[in-house]
Amino acid sequence: MNALVKIQNSMSSLAARFFKDLMKNRTQFTRGAIKLFGKSGHRGTAISVPPFGRREVVFEYVPKGYYKLSLTHQDRMLHTNRKVLIASISTSKQEPGAQASAELGLPLSDEGEPFSYLGNGHRSRDQFKKSIAIRIDFDRDWVGVRIDSKIDRYLNIDNLRLTPDVINLENTRSSVAPYVSRMLQSRPDLLDAEFILYADINLNVVDGSSVWLSSMLSALSACGKTLLLAKKDITSDIIWSNVTNCENVVTVSPSDFGAGDQTLAPEIAIALIRELDDVLPNVRRVVVRGLKAATILCQNRQFRERSIVYLTDFYEIEDGVVTVQNDTAKHVATIATQSGYLLAQTDALAEKIREVSNTDVTCHSFPPPIPDDLPEISIETQPNDKIRIGYAGKITPLWGADELLDWTMELKEKGIESELHIVANRISDGVGKKNVPGFGDAIREKIQSSAAFHYGDLNREASMNKMASMHFVWCYRPAALENNTLEVSTKLIEMAAAGAACLCYPSRINRELLGDDYPYFIKDIEDFERVLRRGPQVLRKALSDQIKSRHSLANVSRTLAENVLRLGRTTESEQCVVIAGHDFKFIDPYISTLKAHGHRILRDQWEWGGPTDVKKSKRLLDSADIVLCEWGLANAVWHSANKREGTKLFVRIHLQEINERAQKFGLQINKEAVDGYIFVEEGVRRTAIEMFDIPPEKTHLVPNFLLDDEYRDRAFSKHDDDIVTLGMIGITPQRKRFDLAVELLEQIIDSGQPARLLVKGPRPETLEFMRAPGRAHELDYYKQIYTRIEARPELAQAVSFAPWGNDVAAWYRDIDFILSPSDFESFHYALADGILSGCTPLIWPWKGAEQVYSPEWIIQDTQEALLEIQRVRALNKSDQIRESQEKRDLLIKRYGYKQTFGLLSEIIGIEI
Repeated sequence: MNALVKIQNSMSSLAARFFKDLMKNRTQFTRGAIKLFGKSGHRGTAISVPPFGRREVVFEYVPKGYYKLSLTHQDRMLHTNRKVLIASISTSKQEPGAQASAELGLPLSDEGEPFSYLGNGHRSRDQFKKSIAIRIDFDRDWVGVRIDSKIDRYLNIDNLRLTPDVINLENTRSSVAPYVSRMLQSRPDLLDAEFILYADINLNVVDGSSVWLSSMLSALSACGKTLLLAKKDITSDIIWSNVTNCENVVTVSPSDFGAGDQTLAPEIAIALIRELDDVLPNVRRVVVRGLKAATILCQNRQFRERSIVYLTDFYEIEDGVVTVQNDTAKHVATIATQSGYLLAQTDALAEKIREVSNTDVTCHSFPPPIPDDLPEISIETQPNDKIRIGYAGKITPLWGADELLDWTMELKEKGIESELHIVANRISDGVGKKNVPGFGDAIREKIQSSAAFHYGDLNREASMNKMASMHFVWCYRPAALENNTLEVSTKLIEMAAAGAACLCYPSRINRELLGDDYPYFIKDIEDFERVLRRGPQVLRKALSDQIKSRHSLANVSRTLAENVLRLGRTTESEQCVVIAGHDFKFIDPYISTLKAHGHRILRDQWEWGGPTDVKKSKRLLDSADIVLCEWGLANAVWHSANKREGTKLFVRIHLQEINERAQKFGLQINKEAVDGYIFVEEGVRRTAIEMFDIPPEKTHLVPNFLLDDEYRDRAFSKHDDDIVTLGMIGITPQRKRFDLAVELLEQIIDSGQPARLLVKGPRPETLEFMRAPGRAHELDYYKQIYTRIEARPELAQAVSFAPWGNDVAAWYRDIDFILSPSDFESFHYALADGILSGCTPLIWPWKGAEQVYSPEWIIQDTQEALLEIQRVRALNKSDQIRESQEKRDLLIKRYGYKQTFGLLSEIIGIEI
């Protein structure tokens, strides 16, 4: 009891009353039913709360930090009723009232205690889970949780625990939003960032990749404030010391999320970038390096016109041949289509990207930059000097270090003495297909046996200075790599620019850099011996000057700024636009365009039927000059009720707002507070005016937009093959009329014409919402179609399904005729994108199709569809191309994004 008394004496009066209540109830529980002093982070305790009763748990020794109070249970009623269970939180040495509320991040109850409801949460298999976030600003002897029930039966909690709330940066399914929001509370220095940079590169390791990252960071920060999202905490200045404009750089690393011992996975990095972009109003460009990060970034159009992608890792060298895997080629094609800008290190890389993506995409040059203050190298040899050879950089298989060590040992036996100086803080076996088990250990043994000097902790400047004292610098990589690589060595560029005698392989790329007559090209040990016996020679100064001019950081940065970073910026707007909604996919490109042009944009994320974070919505509203509600749902109801004086409010209406389930929101919107309603379709506008009594003068018609430039290289004749290829994107729900597509395919095959049907999107039986009891009849509909297909072998072979993905533009290449057999559509984006890609449309007569598209494109049934297919295939190639181009031109004239973005901007009162 002495320990309990000691803790009790340290409590505030509120906590003391809580503890006395706890002691009164202590005897009601068995040892297994409640754990009074469970350490935070332990597995927790099970409790049973009596009818209208109370239970308490105390967690000892809780250090400063963020925590989650989590409970799991199997009580469906508790899951569906938020307020039936209440947790009141207190801590040792706690200040009363509002101060406690502010520390814990919880509201105050009527009794003046920080509290949270414990109902609702989410379901995980046969359990329900609920968590609340708690902030502890100081180390606490204990945190107490009092739980009160508001119903007339027992509530059984399987587990109640308090755990540190630390993001898992290696879990690709982690939710990052709360961690970003929390971090920004202590990082106001991030709020004016214009650029975000991420690469899956460790800045604590010296190699060409980390040198590239420091150079890109210097180039970006010369143009504006740059946020570096670091893969690992930066614990060494080995590379960082070379970053210029550091005053214009802010770094976000794992430790900012309480995870300093973790490595940031690309999936989480891109999720963090998306969230940061939502809350940082001025982000105009996002730069990523690497195929994986770029592929994830381009999964939607949040960064359209703003993403800058640097690619090198999309190809492999196998048996002396450059190869690109099929899946990788699809990713490259998507990136080429959807990234704002592509950067290529060399012309060879740019050409390979165009070849693999099958597009004429523009690749901006970003050759490896070198410092503007390179040391000048001028080595004069004395008769008895031992030849000094330097190596700087990482050591992995195929990087030439083993040849250096082996060849110098062999030549020593011939009387050619040399002294090796190796600067390398990373020696590894390699990764993936380049992994050679035991390679690292073998290299370390060779370094030791050769009496080479090994330096593992020199920064870039010190490394350069060390190389400046060498007679020769080893830049050699074997023929298997050099004859096939599409990249040039950063080390070679730096040292050649400094005037060093660079021993390297005479590959095509190296000859383009150094000239065919460069005296230090070596292919083998015989060439190496010849060069060493001859000794270093005076190099043409014009060569180093030429390399400096092309690769100097100042010149590369200037070119990047002029061609990429400063393009598109048309305003220095002080206005802040908040865009609120639950789903941004139809407005993401517009948001990105506004930010690219210099507008300050913030996102207010909502659920379909309610707020995600009301506190955050209020904070954003305080910053807003203009609010645009994407969808007229719960978001518009709240913003119309909370509009600030001087703020403009616009609501963009699609279709679902007039459906029965969503009509309640339109009826609750305060119409007097809305400055304008923007409709994407005339029929919806007329219906909404009548349904919600909207003043017609407040309404605007701005149709959906098409990103026609993403398909600019794909409007061509597709009907050269003997087989007819039909395409359909999305066959769910039933109104999409998959049965008509199959019927048409059957008729084509029965006519003697080979044909196939390609379907893109999830199959209905795989979708969770299609398993609801009310959807059983729809699943039966699809089962009947599957049975029909399987009953005919020629049909079964002709129908194929592909999952949804961001490779739709590439998918359209294989499609001759894009189908729209639906009972109803409002616009049908998939159809429009297919037409832009050169596909011939087959449109059944759903309501509004003639107005949205063209009466001449409408067919009445599958028989007319078959006749249209036969007509188009009978045309000569030039007529096919002409028809395809005319259809494309009509859609661009009506729905091209440029005029649509202009109309939207004019209505809400901003310039682009």
